Amino acid sequence: MNLEPAQLGRRLLLLLGLLTFLCYLPVVRHDFINIDDRYYILQNPHVRTGLTWGNVAWAFTTGYASNWHPLTWLSHMVDCQLFGVNPAGHHLVNALLHTANTLLLFIGLKRATGRLWPSAFVAALFGWHPLHVESVAWASERKDVLSTFFFLLTLMAYGRYQSKVSSLKSKVAVDAASQATCRIEGRSEGISRITHHASQTHHASLWFYLALVLFVLGLMCKPMLVTLPFLLLLLDYWPFARFSFFRPPARVIWEKLPFLALSLVSSIITFLVQNAGGAVSSLETIPVRLRIATSLEAYAQYLFKTFWPERLAAIYAYSSHPDLGAVVGSGLLLLFLSVLAVMAARRLPFVFTGWFWFLGTLVPVIGLVQVGGQAMADRYMYIPSIGLFIGLVWLAAALLEPWQTVSVFARVRPGLYGVALVLLIACLARTSFQLKYWQNSEMLFRHSLAAASENYNAFGKALDEVGRKEEALAAYSEAVRLAPHFHLARCNLATTLADLGRTGEAITNFQAILREDPRFADAHHNLGSALLKAGRIGEARDHLLRAVSLKPEEPQVHYSLGTLFLIESNYHGAVEQFSEALRWKPNYADAHRNLGFAFLRQGQTNQAISHFSSAVRLEPNHPDARFNLGLALLESGQPGEAEAQLSAGLRLSPEDTPLSVSRGISPAETD
Repeated sequence: MNLEPAQLGRRLLLLLGLLTFLCYLPVVRHDFINIDDRYYILQNPHVRTGLTWGNVAWAFTTGYASNWHPLTWLSHMVDCQLFGVNPAGHHLVNALLHTANTLLLFIGLKRATGRLWPSAFVAALFGWHPLHVESVAWASERKDVLSTFFFLLTLMAYGRYQSKVSSLKSKVAVDAASQATCRIEGRSEGISRITHHASQTHHASLWFYLALVLFVLGLMCKPMLVTLPFLLLLLDYWPFARFSFFRPPARVIWEKLPFLALSLVSSIITFLVQNAGGAVSSLETIPVRLRIATSLEAYAQYLFKTFWPERLAAIYAYSSHPDLGAVVGSGLLLLFLSVLAVMAARRLPFVFTGWFWFLGTLVPVIGLVQVGGQAMADRYMYIPSIGLFIGLVWLAAALLEPWQTVSVFARVRPGLYGVALVLLIACLARTSFQLKYWQNSEMLFRHSLAAASENYNAFGKALDEVGRKEEALAAYSEAVRLAPHFHLARCNLATTLADLGRTGEAITNFQAILREDPRFADAHHNLGSALLKAGRIGEARDHLLRAVSLKPEEPQVHYSLGTLFLIESNYHGAVEQFSEALRWKPNYADAHRNLGFAFLRQGQTNQAISHFSSAVRLEPNHPDARFNLGLALLESGQPGEAEAQLSAGLRLSPEDTPLSVSRGISPAETD
């Protein structure tokens, strides 16, 4: 059955969308992951409470988690508004966005190039490549799929703009002679055409402004899009063919200045926010030569994993001693391929555009400005891989094109199509297999350990969260052994030691961290909590006050300081700290209970009853909450209600007796 190109295109679009969505549909059965999902969703009160005016204002003004991406925060809020903290809904939205991105890529390439099958093949590789699993299966990477959605829409709007401009120029050139004749003879046709061209210019400008707006929206999802102005220049060369090689006209350059200005503003905001959050490594910590070496090796690793996506890991930690041979080899490989792309630019312009798309869009995350402790990440290839796919697919099509008229080609064509189909099926199968590792944290990091030993810390965290403390301790110990200056791993090790009652060892490890990094808020908090348990109140106070100043949005830090103030009988200070903890985490049962105790000690019985009641509502099976509420009700002259609460507490814990409301003081939490 022969189909019209439009019909075939619609069927390919439907097939692409259906297979991509079905491939990723299993993510709706997955849990959240213990890296970032906690901070982005589970323990973020602004996100958990959904869309409110206060939360919207917070999204646009916060530098929380060392990022400024307000639209990403808003999308998470919408998810919580619709699905609560059920991970199925959050994962479903990611899968839908990835499916939409796959379809947008197909439509955009088809419009820009007029080539149906190469466009479909590139979109399929993008939709089904295993390197993209992390961007879709990890709820916190909403910023990847959402920013790419606006990125592709920006490219499509820009494509429509340049198409209208090119069409208008062509029509103006064709009509120039006839318009001159019309003006001489006084006929109205020329005026009509001029008016029509002015209208078309207005429409073209609207598409340009739309591209700018969509670009702003993309930057507010993830600032990695800052290289888009340079990418637009590549697209002007191919496929838009607006200038010959290395000779862009002035207009083409000037058009990019608004995009460049937006990129500059986004880059400044991002640097300031990440630097304020302590995420940007200094040149003293990571010198320039090490950054360049790591970047070269990362580029080569991205290339290798694109062609052979094995040993994919959630974390690839930074190495302070890269292999010199690997660095030199990576640099030579990149130089060789770049020279080939430049040499092929005139005859094979898609190779030039595709290769430098890959190189350029990775620049913000390649490590020249080092943010975080990772040397590379699979998620960083979500947009750059498109350039590689375009270059390779169009190169294959160009190499096969001269053989189309050769009779023998008709006999080998089915075999070539079969090879392409096998490649796509292999991508689908490998992606489906990789998805299984993202079911939960333990599965993910147990698998990642086989690929990269630096995943021991995250693996320990996954074990810790399910109460397997001894196994977690072993994992943290191995992480510290492999990277003695990895402060997060040592902090987790020390926290677990404290949980296991080995307070002295915990304190020693926390102090070692703070000697090297005095601004590590979690170490100050957890050291203060450990010192509090050890009865060293004065030292504990110093570290908890420091933690509050470094991390004022963390409810656990305020809770721990409030607990210390309770022990010191500083009830006014305790009320302030527990109230602040509840501002950031309104459903914090322990904070409600201890705030009630502080109010009771100040003689404010009604406020105490209110917070004890909230604690009972949040944790109805907690005996201490029942005892405290019962005793407060008794003190306020409500014996009937008090008896009901005290009896409920005794049913929950028959061995206890509510002799004193001092049971309301809960041990300081550590995190």
